[in-house]
This record gives sequence, C-alpha cells and structure tokens, in this order.
Amino acid sequence: LDPPRHLFIFSKKTLRGYAQKVGLTLERIRYKSEPFSILGSLVAASRSGKKGISGSKLIANRWVNILILPFSILLNLLRISDQVEIILRKD
Repeated sequence: LDPPRHLFIFSKKTLRGYAQKVGLTLERIRYKSEPFSILGSLVAASRSGKKGISGSKLIANRWVNILILPFSILLNLLRISDQVEIILRKD
C-alpha cells in the first residue's frame, strides 16, 4: 500500500459510506494487483536504503513479471491487492 506515500487507506465500509453520502451505491469492487505494481512498490521501498534496485530493468524484465504473476493473482483472490477498481451507481 506504499505508506507513507498514501496517507489514507480507505476500507470497503468507509468507501460505501462516502458513496452513500453523495447519492451513489457501491456496486462492485474489483481487485487488480499486477506484477508491474508489485515490482514498482518493491523498487520504491528499496530506494529508502543506500543501494536501490534498478527499477526500469526489473520492471521491464518479462521473466520477473511472469514469476510475480501467480502472486498477484493470489492477492486478487484474497482481496488484498494493491489496486482496486470501484464501480459506483448513481441512485
């Protein structure tokens, strides 16, 4: 979730409440973790140390992405992925 870059991490309950306040209904949440975003988070985390991972080479590597793909699918199935797509309907 990239703290501290993201200061607020909203729960499903909170998002539903905010949607209702403005007259919207939460229809669906789709979890969308992808190898690219997982690798991007790893690169960002590594930059806090003295020696960072070469971001562009790691993220662009097809084999690394293929290795990370099952992990990203598992995160989506467990509904703990790093990205979500929220579908709202106007009442």
